[in-house]
Amino acid sequence: MLLEVNFLAIFVIAILNLILGYIWYSPKIIGALFYTNEEKTKLESESPKPWQFIFCIIEGFILAWVFALVLFAFNPFHIFAAIGLAFLIWFGFFFVTHLSAHIWKKETCSECIMHSIYSLIYLIIASVILFYWI
Repeated sequence: MLLEVNFLAIFVIAILNLILGYIWYSPKIIGALFYTNEEKTKLESESPKPWQFIFCIIEGFILAWVFALVLFAFNPFHIFAAIGLAFLIWFGFFFVTHLSAHIWKKETCSECIMHSIYSLIYLIIASVILFYWI
């Protein structure tokens, strides 16, 4: 089962995670909707470090690989079943984790929404790619 997953698709999704995350969290692009002016100024003055990009690729690879295994195990018969599975995983794991961080770590509502929507978009895109590519 581990070797039946298309690792090229996993790698593409991992790179896509890096690109999507850069666009989503960039204070000059979509992130501008969620950050306060003070946060934007701080983020614009800091440049990402190389290890952050490496971690993002590894994180994206692990997420895509595990999601591919789940998708392979459920074997959805239609693209909407794959997207539905992505939604269930997002709601059951990602959304409640972000909500918990909002409650216990005192994250702002905008941070909770920003992270949750990013996770949902990522999982939907990954489900579509994996559905057609596995």
